[in-house]
Order: sequence, then C-alpha cells, then structure tokens
Amino acid sequence: MSAKRVYTLANGIIALSFMMMIAGAYVGFVDHDAFTIPQQVVAHISIMVGAGLLKLSYVMRLNASLHLKINDFAHLELEMPHEAVS
Repeated sequence: MSAKRVYTLANGIIALSFMMMIAGAYVGFVDHDAFTIPQQVVAHISIMVGAGLLKLSYVMRLNASLHLKINDFAHLELEMPHEAVS
C-alpha cells in the first residue's frame, strides 16, 4: 500500500476513533439512564477500543508522513539563534 493511501486511511481512522470515544462517553456517562446496561457496557468498551485505534492510527500517520516527507508541525518549529542563516 502506498504511503499516501496509508496517510489517508490513518486520518480516517483517527476521525472514526474520536467519534467512537465521544459516542461512548455520551452513552456511558452523560445520558446513561436512556440506555440499557448492555448498551452502556458496549459504550464503555468503545471508549477503550477508540483510544487504542487512535494510538495505532497516529503511529500509522507518523510513519506515512515520514515517507511522504510531510512535516505537519513545520509552522510550530522555531529556529534557534545559533541555527539562523545569515
């Protein structure tokens, strides 16, 4: 699989994992009275699975960005005074 496809796939999994964790937190903690116990158990498990997917997909994204020579944090990097080119 190409690095560009891995990068795109990782971004999609990151979005999916955030949605899983938000939905799980809502069902498990915010509006828990409206859901059955099995639904709440699934919601709590989805928080943990979502966190695992988030970590895995972030590593995938870092690896793909390394191969694509993408620096997502270039705008945050500051030159040290001794590294400034005159």
